[in-house]
Amino acid sequence: MNNCTSTILYYIHHHGSGHLQRAKSLLAALPEHYQVVLLVASESMQDKVQGTFPTLYCECLPSKWPADAVPTARTFNRAFEGVAYTPEAGNRAQVFCTLLLAHKVDVFISDVSAELTILARAAGVPCIMQRHSGNTAIDPTQNYAYECAEALFAPYPQVVENEDFAYQFKTHYLGFFSPQFQAHEPASRRGLTLISTDPAWVASVLAGLSQVNLPIWVVGCDGPSTSHIHYAGFCQNITKHVPTDIVVCSGGNNLLSELIIMGKKLIITPEPRPYDEQVVKANRLAQGGYAVMMESQDMLHPSLWQLAIQHAAKIDISRTSALVNPHAAAQFAALIKDVLCLHSQ
Repeated sequence: MNNCTSTILYYIHHHGSGHLQRAKSLLAALPEHYQVVLLVASESMQDKVQGTFPTLYCECLPSKWPADAVPTARTFNRAFEGVAYTPEAGNRAQVFCTLLLAHKVDVFISDVSAELTILARAAGVPCIMQRHSGNTAIDPTQNYAYECAEALFAPYPQVVENEDFAYQFKTHYLGFFSPQFQAHEPASRRGLTLISTDPAWVASVLAGLSQVNLPIWVVGCDGPSTSHIHYAGFCQNITKHVPTDIVVCSGGNNLLSELIIMGKKLIITPEPRPYDEQVVKANRLAQGGYAVMMESQDMLHPSLWQLAIQHAAKIDISRTSALVNPHAAAQFAALIKDVLCLHSQ
């Protein structure tokens, strides 16, 4: 294959900011001779992507839902549960396949849509799919997408993977990484830092910490500062606003990556997510001694917070730093090259 003609279609999911931040990290190492076309599924996400990658072309898929569709709860245990029986879904599939042909796509990178991965493979395009964290074994759509993908990539180390995940043999574990890669610097202040944009979460954690005699910094939202509680408000780059070694946070992958890169000792309070992805990752990190996990039912008990802080203080940063991979983007680029070479023969 002539490298100059290799076209990559890269799908960036619109829920949360993690998918876009991951693309920012991984696309940085791709050779210039690749033509990268970005793909999103909402106009608001298209605006964000174009602001982040002003030199790359970004396509936007139409909605697969009618304008008057009423959202329903997902169970994640039925095939194509997220695709309605509507003409809009057919139109979206047609537009996607048309884009594959129009751009002469050589490889489709999915971060992450199981449906689009399956559709691209059915259209004769090799796929590299992000491994969705958590208990995905219950979801036939996810599992068939894993079957369809030429390779999977995971934005975390293999030590936090589900032991029974059936597709580890085709998964490339990139370790923890972040576009804001920063070497560990010793914290200058004792105490705790809470990171969240949710005032209700902060209030519940502070209630549980009411008997903890330590200074507390809150990063991510505003509130009334006191003699020992200091609110920093929303911060675009948290790496400059975490003054303590011990940090209390949710279990989002990008947030965990940034904090582990910074050398922080984590108490993770996982939030509800599909496939229990945050619970699974927090539990695996805790089992390995890389972090402390606080379940939601434990957060209002001061004695359990005291115990969690004691355990967090004993975390060996030299072990957690081994989970970080500064070469993740280069390894991702090598994976793409391998898949392209495989299908150029």
